[in-house]
Amino acid sequence: MTLETISEQRSFGGVQGFYRHQSEVIQLPMRFAVYRPPVAQERKLPVLFYLAGLTCTEETFVIKAGAQRVAAQLGLMLVACDTSPRNTGIPGEADDWEFGTGAEPKIAIAALIAIFAIVIDTALGLHSVPPDQLDLAKVLRGSRLKVLLRIKMYCALPHIFAGFKVALSLSLVGAIVGEFVSSQKGLGFVILTAQGSFDTPRVFAAIFILSVVGVTLISALDVIERLALPWHYKSRQVGGH
Repeated sequence: MTLETISEQRSFGGVQGFYRHQSEVIQLPMRFAVYRPPVAQERKLPVLFYLAGLTCTEETFVIKAGAQRVAAQLGLMLVACDTSPRNTGIPGEADDWEFGTGAEPKIAIAALIAIFAIVIDTALGLHSVPPDQLDLAKVLRGSRLKVLLRIKMYCALPHIFAGFKVALSLSLVGAIVGEFVSSQKGLGFVILTAQGSFDTPRVFAAIFILSVVGVTLISALDVIERLALPWHYKSRQVGGH
């Protein structure tokens, strides 16, 4: 069996390592993590096994338990195995909304977090119409549909775009959280694995990329707002001066 070292980092005087091997039983790559305390090179040590599976991987115990400090003090070796085969090619493996590793759960989390900001800002915008404009529409016998589309929506558009900007930021956070829970790729997965292996530069690199993506998307949405609502953009500039 060939053992591949994914990463090794110093931790409380010992070594926290992540490894991968090709399983002869299931014919798929399997991963596991091992913490070797400082005294591992001097004598044989007892071993504590943690078996992860489904939405948990070998990083779960390493990151969330924080057991390396105690293991270093007690002279205990920690082994965390991922018992669930990944990327098996089975139809529907990545499509399950509860346990899947595909994009659908992340999209669902991001949408659920973001939708409330859009709904709230849209409602505020629809209620921000000046009363005299509504009175004028009644005098001119405007239908409810025309009042909604030509007056209320017109006044609500700046609020809607503001809601989109807030929702965009929240959706990025939701997507990252979704990748924390169950994912085998993505920036959230990179942050999680780098944190577990104490690779601080990689964590900050992923956060920097996430910040660049967020700023780029907000800037693109601002450009769309200028093109769609030139009157609002000009009035905002005049008000700023």
